Parts: sequence; structure tokens; C-alpha cells
Amino acid sequence: MKSPRLSRHAQRGSIIVNATIAMSLMVILLIGSELGYLFYLKRELQKTADLAALAGATSVTTSDCSAGRTAALNNANNATTGNMPPGLLALAGGEVTCGRWTSAGTVTDPASRFTSATSSLNAVQVQFTRTPASLLAFFTGSRTISVHAVAAKALPAAALSIRSTLITIDQSKSDLLNAVIGGLLGGSINPPLTIGGWQGLVNTNVSLLDLLVQLGASAGTYDAVLQTNLTVKQLIDATLAVAQRNGSTATAAITALQSLSTTANIAGLPQLKLGDLLGVATGTSSTGLDLDLQVFQLIQGMVQLANGSSAIAATIPITVPGVAGVTAQVKVIEKPQISAIGNPDLITPSLGSSDPNKIYVRTAQIRTLFTFNLSGLTNTVSQLTNILSSTANAITPLTNFLSSVSSLSLTNLVPSLVGVVACGIVLTPDCTVSKVTYVSVLPTAALNLSIDSGSGSAYVTGHSCSGDGYTKSLTANAATSAADLRIGTISNAFSSSSAISVSPVPVGEIGYQESRYDACLLSLICSGQKWKNSSGNFVTGQTNGVKTIVAGLGLKVDSPVAASSKALTFSAPAATNLPEIDASPYSGTGNDPSYQSVTSTSLVTSLSATLGGIQLQPYGSTGSVLGSVLIGTVSLINSLLSSLQGVINTALGPLLNPAVNTLLDALGVDLAKSDVGARMSCSRGAELVY
Repeated sequence: MKSPRLSRHAQRGSIIVNATIAMSLMVILLIGSELGYLFYLKRELQKTADLAALAGATSVTTSDCSAGRTAALNNANNATTGNMPPGLLALAGGEVTCGRWTSAGTVTDPASRFTSATSSLNAVQVQFTRTPASLLAFFTGSRTISVHAVAAKALPAAALSIRSTLITIDQSKSDLLNAVIGGLLGGSINPPLTIGGWQGLVNTNVSLLDLLVQLGASAGTYDAVLQTNLTVKQLIDATLAVAQRNGSTATAAITALQSLSTTANIAGLPQLKLGDLLGVATGTSSTGLDLDLQVFQLIQGMVQLANGSSAIAATIPITVPGVAGVTAQVKVIEKPQISAIGNPDLITPSLGSSDPNKIYVRTAQIRTLFTFNLSGLTNTVSQLTNILSSTANAITPLTNFLSSVSSLSLTNLVPSLVGVVACGIVLTPDCTVSKVTYVSVLPTAALNLSIDSGSGSAYVTGHSCSGDGYTKSLTANAATSAADLRIGTISNAFSSSSAISVSPVPVGEIGYQESRYDACLLSLICSGQKWKNSSGNFVTGQTNGVKTIVAGLGLKVDSPVAASSKALTFSAPAATNLPEIDASPYSGTGNDPSYQSVTSTSLVTSLSATLGGIQLQPYGSTGSVLGSVLIGTVSLINSLLSSLQGVINTALGPLLNPAVNTLLDALGVDLAKSDVGARMSCSRGAELVY
């Protein structure tokens, strides 16, 4: 049996333990309350910073921080609606900083993407520290709470695009495109693309954002991918993958991309940067990158961009009725930039295309050299022969002049090589050598035509957004740039070190051949006519005889093509006139209203008009003196020149026009027209970025 005294001592000890436990729980509860209070204040202060930063970013302008700072302070400190917890110091002006936020910066320190600035402002940073009062006087731990928030303005984003006018493909364009694109790639497309394949590329669009992701980009790395060196094949394969992943039903387009990928794999072209083709401002958001690109124009731009860095000049046969053969050579001189995306708020209109923040697009600048084989122009040759060999008043001054300066008897000028030859008296076994005049029409069967195609271009000059963000406008200046047109015999067409030279291509020549007879009877009957060849020997057959040119008329054009510019205005709320950046492609009938054109009266638009103004230049074989004198005689033969120009105009114009215009269309270059499209999303508030 236990002692009663021992029992009482045991009970007294258990009370002390229970009391200790109770006191510990109370302390823990109080500390927990203190910590909970501090966590609550931390959350409230962070909310205060976030809301103040958002208010400031919504109100800040690109050049003035005052409105943004005032909005941030009012959001935190307003007596009625302010968000600063009671009992704490108000938000101070020095704790609100305006600056610029970009997507550039280290991943481990996102705050480094904000930079304090006084211009190009788009963000507000709110950063402060507060020490709230303690609930428990004995609690000596740190109560300092620091918060940091950055909000960036949801910036307006504008995009320009400049496109090829090629919308529909027929058989002739399909064949030409195979030759052009294959040639610029340095080979040939095998198998050649069909009409459906090319049309499929015209009708298919891919998102720029999807393309960048396919190339390995993620949030914050878009700029890096745009500046990465890639092959044409890599870019075509990425485009193919995006088209397939998007469930493209254009089977022909998929097949076309696969064939182009195979061709690009063996081309050995230099690498290129997608950013050179698609101008994207640094820090453009993913929404701004969700821009649709036409696959045909994208491929065309890639190939032209790569060709501009290579030595390849594509050689392309062109079929023109009535001409024995037309060959075109093409070289890209200046790379294209088919689209550009940026913030129109940052533009300085007075700087134009030199603005570092410009939103600027241009087509490729392309040099083309056409070689026309004119040997098949029998009708033209006949007409020119009739004019040149005429004994009418138009030719008489010329023949008189030639007689006086060359000591030749040219009064019996005839269209053939058969002349009047005086045999002379037989004194020796050989007859006297005579000079037989001739007229030669188009003695050189080839005619060159060179066009340095100045690029069409456009850049944003201004914009406006209403409060709702849907009533908006964008202005741009568009131009068709100057070019040079040359017709004649051209050399150094694609040289990077020597200037292009153009000399007249002969239209008609007057000269003589030396002839003699083996035997003559009393200067009346001659036999055994022979002709002096280049070796000085007399041989049978007049075609074997060497011709000495006395004088001729050459055709030459070396003219600039005037530039033209136009101010364009794109406006909404008609959404199709100025779509949102990420809007679906236009699917209506007729012309896309989001595209506008700038046109000019171009010499290349109608080569007939250009040919009508040709200056026929005299030349001679006996030196520059004869040529100079002949130039002074040109005024005496105006009717001859007029007749020649008329024939050349009507004969050559219809032949040159289709060859030139068809090729430039396939290249996406039209000196008389540039199609410019625009998209814009206005600023709608701000978003927290840190």
C-alpha cells in the first residue's frame, strides 16, 4: 500500500509539467501570430507595390515620367482608395522609378531587364522597405520587409510587310519559278514544282512565333534565334514542320517544301540570319511575334537573301514568240526584308529610314541581264534593210557624206553585197581591185538589256490609338526606288569591282569589201570574181570576204528610272484595313484591303516608250574623227533616224516587254508598283513583368 505523502508529491510534479507545456504553446502561438502578421504585411506590401507599378506603367509616356509617378503614388497613398496598409509610411517619390523594360537580361536575375531611363520609357519600378510595429514587445527578430515590383506598358506593336504581286500561278509562271528559284539556289529543282505546288505555297501561311519556336526559341530567347546563322535548308525544314504541325491541308505545298528542301541541301549557299529577312525589334513580346507569313514570300525571301551573299547568278531561259532565244541572268544585289515589327511610339518621323527604331521593309534589289537573239526577226530585218538601202532623199545626205570622207564611190548603195565593179583594162593577168559597198542590217544578232532594279520600300511615319484601342491608324511612306536601264552591248554586268559598261549595238552598217576578177575582156566581160579575206588572200565566195566598216548607226540606252513615293494611311475600326498583329489572314474575295500600293510611271513599265526615245549613235571604223564628223551629219538624216526608230519601236518593244515583266513578277520586283500591308495592336494597359 502506497504512502499518502508520496501520492501528493507526484500530483504536484505533474502540474508543473502541464503548466510548462501550456506556456510553451502560448509562446509558440504568439510567435506564430507575429510571423503570420509579418507574412500578411509582406503580402499586402507586395500588393501595394504591384498595384502602384501597374498604375504607373499605365500612365507613363515614352518621354515623361511625371504622370506615371503621380499615378503610382496616388494608387498607394490615396486616403480613400490607397493600398498602403495603415500605420506605415506613405510611398515616397524616390521609391518610384521610371525606365525601360526589355526581354534581354540574365535568366537568373530578371530584374536586370529593367533599366532606369529618362527617354523611351515603357515601365515603372516600385521598390521600398518598411518596418511595421511588433505585436509582441519581447519579439526582437527582424521585422524589415522589402518589396519590389516592375510593370511594363502593354506597348503598341506595328508591323509592315511588302509583298510580291504574284497571286496566281499559271503554267508559264510555274516553269519560270522553277528556273528562277532553282537558279538562285545554285542548281535546279528536282523534281520541278507543279502549278499546284507553287500555288499551294502562295495560299499557305505560317506564324512567325511558331517558326521561331520550331527553331528552338523560348520566352526571352526570340532575339537570339533571329540572329542565329542558319542554312536555307534548316529554314525550309522548319517552315515545313510548322505547316505540317498546323494540320495544313495543302498537300501540294508540303510536297513543294520537301522538294525545295532537297534542292537547298545540295546548293552550298552561305548561311543567313532570319532577323535579316524579318526585322523584329528587340524585346518584342510573343503576342507581337504571332504574325502570319505567306510561305511563298518567305521562301522567295530566304532564297534571295542567301543569293545576295553568294556569287551565284542564275541563268534562266525565257520563251518569247518571234525571238530565236532569250536568256536572262539574275543576281541579288541588296537583300530583301519582307516584314518588320516594332513599337511605333519609339519612332522619330524626321529621321525617316535612318531611325534606329524604324519599322522598315524593302524588296530585294536585283540586277538582271537579258540577252536577245534577234536572228529570227526576219520581218524587222527586211524593214530595216529597205530603209537603209533606199535611194530616197533620206539616205542621200549620208551617202554623199561617206563618199567625201572615205574616198569611196558609194552613190550606188544597194541592199545586197553585189556592187558595181569596174574591171579596168587588162594589163596584167589580174584585174584591178575594186571596193564593193554593202549595207548590213543587225550585223550583231545579240541585244543586251540590263536592269538594276531599285527596291520598293516602306517605313512607318506615325500612328494613333483611341481609348478603346480599336479605333486606330498607322501612316507609312512607301516608294518605288530608282533603277538603271541599259540597252546595247553590255559588259561587267555582275562585276563587284568594275563598273557596268554599255556600248551601242549595231543596227545598220555601211562598208565595203575588196573584190577582183581573174580575167576581164575590155572591162566589159569579167569572170572569176574573188573576195579578199582577213589573211589578205583573194578567195571564192563573197561571204568569205572581210568587211571593212565605214560607218554605222548603233542603238544604246543608258537611262535612270525615276523614283516615286507616296504617303499611305491604314485605319480601323474596319478591322480588315488595319488588323491586329495576331489576326487571322484575310480570307475575303478580291484584293486584301490591308494592302495598299504605290505606283509610278516607270520606263520599265513600257519598254516601247523607252525604245521610242532611243538615240541612235553614229560610229565608224576609221577612228573617232569619222564618228565625230558623222555626228554632225545626223541632223541631215532625221527622216532616216525617224524611220529606224519607228521600226525598232514596233518590232522590239513587244518582244522585250513580256520577257522583262514576266521575270520581274516572278522575282517579286515591280519597279512601277509596291504592295505594302500593315497591322497594329494598340497599347491596352500594363502587365507585371517582375
